[in-house]
Formats: sequence, structure tokens, C-alpha cells
Amino acid sequence: MQKRRRLFLIFIGVVVLVGVLVVVFRREPEPEYGGKKLSEWVVEYLTKPGSTNEIDRAMQQMGTNAIPFLLKWFRYEPATTGTFRKAYTRAINWIWRRSPALGNKLADNRSYRAYGAAIAIVRLGSGAEIAIRELTKLLVDAKAPGLAESAAVVLLGIGEAGLPSLITGLTNQSKAVRFYVAGHIGRFGTKASASIPALRRMLTDPDPELRQFATNALSEIDPEALEKATAR
Repeated sequence: MQKRRRLFLIFIGVVVLVGVLVVVFRREPEPEYGGKKLSEWVVEYLTKPGSTNEIDRAMQQMGTNAIPFLLKWFRYEPATTGTFRKAYTRAINWIWRRSPALGNKLADNRSYRAYGAAIAIVRLGSGAEIAIRELTKLLVDAKAPGLAESAAVVLLGIGEAGLPSLITGLTNQSKAVRFYVAGHIGRFGTKASASIPALRRMLTDPDPELRQFATNALSEIDPEALEKATAR
């Protein structure tokens, strides 16, 4: 009986080992440029802000091959949130300014990689069409309001190429996303005219701050539409 059990456990161990090896060897390797992996380059947007042009060149060379990895890293959400997370981040930043080496060791590298990936997507701009489509899906996902808001920030950073997607954020169930988009979409002026219907509906929202954001946005996009809406 014990022999049979031992053989069974050995069999299970072999199956697990084979599964791990299959995952490891089937995993697509990161793109590389100049002897550095993509993950190393994206973190340098944060650790070496003076090297932005060099990092941009590396991103352009890796091109669309980098986008699936950037999107995967961008989706990372830290397990710790709220007040503790903010205090932790402030502490790490304080250490980092005084000792970058120690700060890097203590930091949550996945968070920095996520921030770096967001910057990389913005820097790729209109060339990141695949990324824009995926960010749009995140933007309308009511189950992940934190990622939806982050997606809105990145789409805004991309600029006009991200504007059609950004407008969809005005109907997100997350109030934080609606606040963010309404508060910034006015900068596109008349190019954001497709957002007028959603902004006009916001003028009757129970939240006075959101109503003010919608008013400000309409005044920049189409003052006449604002005048007609408020004249009722």
C-alpha cells in the first residue's frame, strides 16, 4: 500500500514538473535591444528619467513585439491598496531619492514595471493601435475601476489617437473614471465633439462637482451646446 502511494506521489510530482517545464519553455521571451530586456528598459523610464530619448529609441526598435508584454505588465494591481499603499509608496520614494540602489531592492518591481509600461505605451502613441484597443476594453470594465482609471490616464496621454476610446469613459459606472475623463476631455476642444451628448447628460447629475466638470468641458468643446443645455 505504501509502495503504491509512493509511486502515485512520484507520478504526481513528475506530472507537475513536466507542466512547469512546458510553461517555462513555451513562454515567449521578452524582446531585447542593446543587450537589455524590455522589462529593464521600461523600468528605466522611472529610474533614469534623463535617458528618455534612448529608451524611446529602444521601444521603437522593439516595436509591436513589445506591446503584449506592456499590456500584461500594465494590468498589474498591487495586493496592498489604500492608506497603507500610499504610505509605503511615500517611504520607498524617500529612500529611493537618497539611495537608489536600496530603493530598487525594497520596491515592488512589478509596480514600477507597470508604471514604466504605461509610460512606454504613451510614448509609442498612435503607433500602439493594439494597445489602444485593449485599453478601451479596460476603460469600460466596471469590475476593475482602478485599471479603468489608469487606462483613461494612458489614453489621455496618447492624445488624439486615444480620444474616441477616452470618450467611452464618460459612461463608465465608476464615478472616478467619469470624473477623470470629464475633467480633462475639454483640452481637445472641438475634436471631442462626440462627447457632447454624454457631457450634457452629466449637467443633471446629482454630484455638483461632476456637473461642474461637465460644464467646464462643454465650454471648451462647444459653448453653444452648453448655452442651449443650460437655457432649458
